[in-house]
Amino acid sequence: EGFDMAGAARQIEAAEYHLSPMAGRGFTAPNRAQGLRTTWAGGSVTYVPRAEGDWTMTWTTTGLGRGATLAPAGAVVSETTKDGRIVWNRGGFDEWYINDDRGVEQGFTVRQKPEGEGLLVVEGILAGVTPVLQGPRGDISLVGPGGAEVLRLKSLFVFDAFKRTLPSHFEVSGNTVRPKTSAV
Repeated sequence: EGFDMAGAARQIEAAEYHLSPMAGRGFTAPNRAQGLRTTWAGGSVTYVPRAEGDWTMTWTTTGLGRGATLAPAGAVVSETTKDGRIVWNRGGFDEWYINDDRGVEQGFTVRQKPEGEGLLVVEGILAGVTPVLQGPRGDISLVGPGGAEVLRLKSLFVFDAFKRTLPSHFEVSGNTVRPKTSAV
């Protein structure tokens, strides 16, 4: 059989999004399609432009709960990586990221039903950018120091254990972002 040049090119392209260990602690990966470099370390994820740009954005998950009852997110208990994916186990839930040509997808897998009543809430703090809620879908424009949008949080999708889509939306208060969904 001959050499599969197209297959080899696809493998090389996919590998560009794989996470690499950093000296000391944490992981880093480029995202050529989106012009980003991302680092995951100490329970926070930081994005910077690969080329031009005067901004840095850091997301730190700070809480999980229902309604007004939020428990601190807690420290990362363990982490696993494979290719372009990292999973942080935070005890009652996992925080995960997938780095690919579409961007950096962030997700949460809640293993234990949080106490309290009301909507399920994940809370995080953004540093380095200002979140601005946009439009009827509730995307969030992330505005850099120069006043221009540098990134966008969009396409909030929430699924239950049976893979059913649940209604969800973002809320913003200062630099705090809260994805919310129907109670699980």
